[in-house]
Amino acid sequence: MSTRTLPDQLGAESISTIECTPEEILFHDGYLDPSGDDDRPIWRLDRKSGKIISPPASIKPAPGVEHPLSNLDALQENGVDLNPRAWTRWTNGSLLLATDLGFRSFDAEHDVLSKVDIEAPPNRDIQALARDGLGRLWIGCESGLWMVDTGANTPESFQNAPWFGLGEVTALVADPGHQDGVVVALRDRGVVILRALPKP
Repeated sequence: MSTRTLPDQLGAESISTIECTPEEILFHDGYLDPSGDDDRPIWRLDRKSGKIISPPASIKPAPGVEHPLSNLDALQENGVDLNPRAWTRWTNGSLLLATDLGFRSFDAEHDVLSKVDIEAPPNRDIQALARDGLGRLWIGCESGLWMVDTGANTPESFQNAPWFGLGEVTALVADPGHQDGVVVALRDRGVVILRALPKP
């Protein structure tokens, strides 16, 4: 396992959205406002040097951009609201949702909701999900970072990884530059690039 921390003097009070390519990482406070009124800075960092390579800029979202969970708010199971907290791409084009009732997969094309046999971390305080290039599920919580290995259903804590402890994870995204990696936002503590070698 290896970690790398990007500069912490970024001015972001609460990093909660990340996008990245093999060359750079973009992140900012909160989701872009679809009304176009959002003037929060978008930070752009060079992955190789770990330095800001351009001044922060206010970027207006494209028309129609919305919170990714906005269309899932009405999901119910046996008459009970599911309240999705986070999502990531899953198998066969479906979404994996972290809900109040546990993990569910949702096939939007066929409107099919199914229970997924994955245990939630102890506090169920999930805020972000991501799948890395090896198919492993990463779970970001108020109480830290967890991972569920391919074919497993029990989350493993990463609280002993450098920079993590039990700190809050506010956003996650798979690292397109490394199959075994994710990029993690730690609220106001910065962004960490983490790689975890697969188990033998």
